[in-house]
Amino acid sequence: MIIHEEIAYEKIEENLFSYYNPVETVTKLPLVTWNKSPISMEIWDKITSICQWTYEEHKSECMIRLYYNESADVWGAEFMEQEMSGMTVSDEFDIKVLVDSNMTPELGWVEAGSVHHHCATGAFQSSTDEKDEFGCMGLHLTLGKLNSEKLEIHARFLSPSGFQDPDVLSFFELPDWLDEVPDEYKKDLGSK
Repeated sequence: MIIHEEIAYEKIEENLFSYYNPVETVTKLPLVTWNKSPISMEIWDKITSICQWTYEEHKSECMIRLYYNESADVWGAEFMEQEMSGMTVSDEFDIKVLVDSNMTPELGWVEAGSVHHHCATGAFQSSTDEKDEFGCMGLHLTLGKLNSEKLEIHARFLSPSGFQDPDVLSFFELPDWLDEVPDEYKKDLGSK
């Protein structure tokens, strides 16, 4: 495929010659889509509960690491020992935590992202977040406004090409009733 003067063309190969046909294109943000089993609602509920507890108890951010096991096609999450101080958090990678939870690389687990929160402020990727996340391929989520009824979520996916926008709904187990929601409203739920 080539593009000339903002028109895309596909190459057609004939026996004696080749030529190009214009191709109808769609202007749309390219999103990373998850193709395997999604993060279960049980794990997501635990993650949001830990974030809510650290905000209420310590008025501080926390970090939860996401793991994925390809052979079992399941997600896991670990809350490791960390130093919390207001709008900063530093967790210590602890292989003992992973061994105790059976999330070791020998058993097929790989680090696949992170979740942290920004307490009562909005959800966004700060420059510190970007620096911290850059070494870990996968889904990175920031939760915000933990003091309100509706959490804010900012999502990005670190791929070999850099940070990209994810189709968030493809990463999570969804309730059956969501199938009845028209696509035009799903953009508010994290799917673009």
